[in-house]
Amino acid sequence: MTQPAQERLKLEPIAGPAVEPIVLAPPGPIHVGRGSDAHIQLVYGTVSREHAMFVHRAGQWLLVDRQSRHGTLVNGVELTPGEPAPIQTGDLIRIGPWTFRVRDPLTTQRGVATTNDFHASGRRIETIDRSPRQTFAQHRLDLILECAASSNAAKSMTELAEIMLDISLKGTGFGRGAVVRQVSASGEVELLAGAGPGMDNELQVDISRSLLAAASGGEIVRLTSDAQPDFGQSIVDLGIHSAICAPLMLERSVEAYLYLDARRGEAAVADDAAAFCGAVARIGEMAIGNLRRAQLERQRLEIEREMKAARAVQDIIMPPECGTCAAMRYAMVRRPGQFVAGDLFDFVPLDENTCAAFLGDVAGKGISAALLMSIAQTHLRCGLRTERDPGAVVTELNEHVFRYSAADRFLSLWLGVFHHDEGELAFVDAGHGHWLVNRPGESPRLVRCEGGLLVGVQGGLRYQTERIQVGYGTRVILFSDGLVEQQDRAGRQFGTDRAIEALERSTSAEEDVKILSDAVLKHAGMDVLADDLTIASIEITG
Repeated sequence: MTQPAQERLKLEPIAGPAVEPIVLAPPGPIHVGRGSDAHIQLVYGTVSREHAMFVHRAGQWLLVDRQSRHGTLVNGVELTPGEPAPIQTGDLIRIGPWTFRVRDPLTTQRGVATTNDFHASGRRIETIDRSPRQTFAQHRLDLILECAASSNAAKSMTELAEIMLDISLKGTGFGRGAVVRQVSASGEVELLAGAGPGMDNELQVDISRSLLAAASGGEIVRLTSDAQPDFGQSIVDLGIHSAICAPLMLERSVEAYLYLDARRGEAAVADDAAAFCGAVARIGEMAIGNLRRAQLERQRLEIEREMKAARAVQDIIMPPECGTCAAMRYAMVRRPGQFVAGDLFDFVPLDENTCAAFLGDVAGKGISAALLMSIAQTHLRCGLRTERDPGAVVTELNEHVFRYSAADRFLSLWLGVFHHDEGELAFVDAGHGHWLVNRPGESPRLVRCEGGLLVGVQGGLRYQTERIQVGYGTRVILFSDGLVEQQDRAGRQFGTDRAIEALERSTSAEEDVKILSDAVLKHAGMDVLADDLTIASIEITG
C-alpha cells in the first residue's frame, strides 16, 4: 500500500572503480547488477547480472542478495541469498570490487575534512609488514593484553575506537592520534576517537590524506618527512616528522583507520611502533567483526521476532479459507510476505439475508502492525453488529485509529455489506483500490468509485457509502497490494491487467484465488513474495 515519503539513504563509494554516489529513494525495490535492466548498473566481472536488491519496507531499508556468484557483504558478513538484511547509516556494503559507506543524505552532520598533502614533496610513504616477528617489552605486552580484554568487552564502535587509540598512544610514544572512518571518496572522514592537538576540529582534522589513501590497500603504512617544502598549510608545515596509519579490515573492506603522528620537538617514537600498531589493529579487526556480526544478528532476530508476532495475530484473526452465509460463499488464500505482515481479511454473517466482508493492509511492521490489525478487525466486527452502513462504520474506525494510534499507523481498507435479497453491494473503498467484479458472461473489471483516504491519516472525515448491483453468479474478487505490486526479476509489477487476464478462465470463487495465487508466484519466479498476499473471492450463489 502507498505510504508517506520515508527516509532516503546515500551510498558513498569509498573503494573500487570510479562511480557516482547512489541515492536510495522509496518505494523501491531497487535492483543492482551487471545487467542493462538493473536500476543500479555496476559493470564488473565479479558482479552478477542480478546481484542484489534494496527493498524499503515500513521505514526500513533492507538488502537482499539474489543468488549472486561472488556474494554481497554487509559489514564484512556475507549475506545468505534471499534473506533480507537491514542496513543503516555507517554500514559498509561490498558488491564486487566496490565498497560503499551508507550515509543519510539529509543529516546535518557532515564528514570531517582531512589535510590534502598529495603534492607535498620530501615525503616518503613506506609499507609495513602486517605480521612481523616482533618481541615486545613487558610493558607493551601488558598493553596488548589489556587491549585484547577491553576490546572484547566493547559494546560499540566508538568505545572500541577509544580503547584502541588510548593503548596505541601509550605503547608507541606518538603525541596524537585518531580513529577515523572514511565516508566519501573526496577524503571526508567520520572521527570516531581523537586525542592530542588538532584532533578535535569539527571541520578538519590534521590527518594526512595521502597516508589514508596508501593504507586503503589494506597494508600498514608509515610516513616520514625529509624536507620542509614551501607548501602553504600542508601537513608538513605542521611539523610532522613521522606518522603511521593502520587500516582496520572487515574481510576485504576498510572499516576504519588507526592514525598516529608526532610533530616538531616531540620525542621520537618507539622503534617497534609500527609492529605495535599492527598488533593493536589485528585485535581491533577481530573486535569490529564481532560487533558487526552481533549487530546484524540482533537486527535479523528483531525482524524475525516482529514478523512472527504479526503472523501469529493474523493466524488468530483470519477466518477459515472458505465459508458460506446467506446464499453466498467465499474462498480465501493468503501467503505471508518476506518483509511485511500486515494484511487482514474477514467474512462476517450479519443475518439470514446479509453478510459483510473486509480486506485491509496495515502500514508498519511487527508487533505494532499486528496490534492495529487486531484493533481494526475488532472495531469493524463490533460496528457491524449495530450499523449496516459501511460509511458510518469506517468513519467511526477512522476516528478511533486517528486518535489512539501513532502518527505513522494507518491502513487501507475495503468494506462491503452484501444485501442478498436486494442484489446490492454497499461498500467503502478507503485507499485500497484493488478489487474486481466478475458478472456472469462478462470479463472481470475494475470498479470505478469515489473512494476515500486511508483510515487513520486524518480526523473528522466522513466516508460515503457507494452501491453497485450484484446478482446471481456475480463474484467480487478482493486482493492486497502484495499481488499487484509483486515484481518479477526484471522489476515489472504483476499489476491489475495480469490479474484480469488470469481470471478470464476462472468459473468459481475457489478457482479465482488459486489461479491468482499461482499466477503471481509464477510471475515472481520464486516461492517467497516480498509483501503479504491475500486474495478473497465472494460469490453470490442463490
